[in-house]
Amino acid sequence: MTTILRDNAARAQQTINMFQALAAVLVLAILSNFWYIDAVGAGRSIDELNATPLGIAHNLLALIELLLLVVSSVFFIRWLRRAYWNLHALGRPAEHTEGWAAGAWFVPFLNLVRPYSIVREVWHETQVVAYEQVTPHGLLRAWWLLFLLHGVVSNITSQMVSHATTVVQLQSAAWGSILTAALSLATAVLTVLVVRRIANYETQMDLRLQVSRIGGQAPRPAAELIDDQSDYEY
Repeated sequence: MTTILRDNAARAQQTINMFQALAAVLVLAILSNFWYIDAVGAGRSIDELNATPLGIAHNLLALIELLLLVVSSVFFIRWLRRAYWNLHALGRPAEHTEGWAAGAWFVPFLNLVRPYSIVREVWHETQVVAYEQVTPHGLLRAWWLLFLLHGVVSNITSQMVSHATTVVQLQSAAWGSILTAALSLATAVLTVLVVRRIANYETQMDLRLQVSRIGGQAPRPAAELIDDQSDYEY
């Protein structure tokens, strides 16, 4: 076999690092919103809060969170596109073109199902090449359900924040922000697990391909796959 795959390990690690950074900021954002709820309940005005060091930090965290969310998403899509490209290069069954690994995220309604379908293909076909078997796992399903739930809650919270004027509305919006951040945190953690798991499959896949090129016997599946048994479908 002469197929040369594009190295995806660096992109996987960059994606993991970005989502870990996002998770750390989300923890701080949750704590900041608890402070905000107490401060608003104490009768302090928004202008007064924004002028305090904690108020400045609160607003700054929101900006950093948004920036990291965008950047980490870009890194994830870059990693996924290369992983999908490698499957095409190997001639593995794929339902979509390589470009859809990036484009599917930006098409309304289609982005509710197709990105998950593509990640599932990468999960399945990479294991087939790496281990000659597939271990089902509920991780992918949980990851995508959390991702969709976060999107719904985030939209509702944005509406609450934009229309909040009274103390009760401001506090309700802050509670919505806490829930949104908690779901985003859970999604970030599961994203790290998904990327790390597939990256391990890719490493084993590349090893087997390298050995097959020099005429040796492909190594047997690593113990981690044997130990990673699950009754959940993905």
